Amino acid sequence: MLQVYLMKPYFKIFVILTAGILIVLVGCKKSDDQITPDPNLPKVITHPFSDLTPYSVKLSGAVTAQGASAVSESGFLLDTIPLPTIERNANKFVRDRNANGEMSLTITNISGNHTIYIRAYAVNAHGTGYGNEVSFKSLPEKSFPGMMKLSTQDEVIDVGKNHFTHIGQLEITGSVTDLSPLQDLASIGGALYIRNTTNLKSLKGLDNLEAANATGLFHGMYIENNAKLQTLKGLDKMAAARGELYIRDNDELESLDGLGSLTYIHFGDFMIEGCAKLRSLRGLEKFTWLNGDLILINNPVLNDIRALGNLSTLTDVLKIFGNPALQNLDGLESLRKVESLYLEDLPLLSDLNGLSNLDSITRGLSITNLRTLKSLVSFSKTSHIGYMTISECPSMETLAEGAIFKSVGGATFRSTGLTTLNGLQNMTSARTIEIYNNAKLTDLRGLNGLESMRGESYSLLIHTNKNLTSLAGLENLKRGESPSNTGSVQLIDNSVLANYCGLKPLLASNWPGFFYVAGNLANPERSEIVNKCDK
Repeated sequence: MLQVYLMKPYFKIFVILTAGILIVLVGCKKSDDQITPDPNLPKVITHPFSDLTPYSVKLSGAVTAQGASAVSESGFLLDTIPLPTIERNANKFVRDRNANGEMSLTITNISGNHTIYIRAYAVNAHGTGYGNEVSFKSLPEKSFPGMMKLSTQDEVIDVGKNHFTHIGQLEITGSVTDLSPLQDLASIGGALYIRNTTNLKSLKGLDNLEAANATGLFHGMYIENNAKLQTLKGLDKMAAARGELYIRDNDELESLDGLGSLTYIHFGDFMIEGCAKLRSLRGLEKFTWLNGDLILINNPVLNDIRALGNLSTLTDVLKIFGNPALQNLDGLESLRKVESLYLEDLPLLSDLNGLSNLDSITRGLSITNLRTLKSLVSFSKTSHIGYMTISECPSMETLAEGAIFKSVGGATFRSTGLTTLNGLQNMTSARTIEIYNNAKLTDLRGLNGLESMRGESYSLLIHTNKNLTSLAGLENLKRGESPSNTGSVQLIDNSVLANYCGLKPLLASNWPGFFYVAGNLANPERSEIVNKCDK
């Protein structure tokens, strides 16, 4: 049975979707009295519009001469009244120009049956130059502003007879097999759910869909648990997405080919999870920008992520968990910065070379259970890491031969194969350092640059390192800084640790923090370390 839920009416606005140099497809009128003859002003042309759909239209223009001074701003003016100007317009879009002076944009979410007037413009020190006016009439729309759930093929056929171009929210589920009756659909105001279908093999029929979450920021597109879905073909007009894009638990999906037009995702995470036959990310070759997290989790045969080669901007977190066939991170070379990076349960990943161009990891790096990873030398260009955790990496014997980070906010090393902490020489201060169960570590050389522990409740914990004999490497640690004097140094269950002289400079400085030793070969008091160690 068709389920329909009414929603409040929505209001459409102009939004920039993407930019590119556009081909002139349609003629337009030109009026000489709309072009200023003043030679001091920029000369501007408005090209004909193109690719008009029920949801969007592409505009282009050019600044052909800058006039008597350099152009400081350029773009497009839109209005429902002829001859829009800088002072009077419904929408102004500032656009950059290419080397030939050309500029373009796509406006989306356009209202139906309205005449829109457009002029390109450019500003210099002498004033504003306007291009010729172009106008278009937006296509008729047929909107259903409510929530719609389609769970049988008969329901899909019945809705298709209405030729809706816009639906408020749409869920496709159950025994639906064919989406071709929805071929008129151009946009969805809120979320699009395609989930829990039993016989749907393709998304063909959504070929004219350009946007989900078109009128909001807190929804997205969810393609989840579709037992027979083999391809995303049908989403080919989705050049951009707003909100989450989740592709999860689609056992027959082998590629992402239907996302071949996707260039960016705004205000949402991109998750690919639990797709049993997905071997590559083929289909994401145009994807360049993500305002959210990129998450690749539990895809058992995924072994190729090179399709991400053009992804240059990732504003938040990169998480790659539980992909046992993934042998390298080739395809991430365009990334320069991430907020946090999490790598976990990747048994064949022996190096991180695909991340070799990262400049910084703003908040944290966490590497867990990479059994064959040998080092962090791939981060030789990475200047800053907010915090670093390396855990369950038995093949990692060294971080790097030389210093590889200009600053590190703190570090945890648990159950690694580290024989040295070389690579951390540039870490001058830290809030937390934890060194736990590193069976091959004999001293702490590599921490020679550490001068202070600082922050609220800072901590140095050295625990259960069975071959650690010395604290050599801590000689430059001379102070702890905390607003509440709540720092600590604890050394516990290091069975052969007897040489504490690396801590003498700190303990001799009237350091006020908590000092605790227990279960080591020797467990001296503060005064013993200060008095017995050579100066």
